[in-house]
Amino acid sequence: MRKTQEAITGLALGKRPAEELYALRSDPPELTNVADRPEHAEAKQALRARLDKWMTHTADPRAMNDDDRRDAFPYYGNAGRDLQK
Repeated sequence: MRKTQEAITGLALGKRPAEELYALRSDPPELTNVADRPEHAEAKQALRARLDKWMTHTADPRAMNDDDRRDAFPYYGNAGRDLQK
């Protein structure tokens, strides 16, 4: 039971990989990341191109330079504390 709880906590709160891709027909709950599998390379490349185009179109700072400040912002709080009031 404890390992299951830790696994679920890791999925919900753990650090995410840089890229995620899921085969929704065979994995509806999105439990297996297939982003690094060669058979999905073409789909991943097409999706990356669409995302890059959208980020440029919307003037996302990460598309204009390598600005990852929003991705590495420190967290200074206690998750859920405000929800308990």
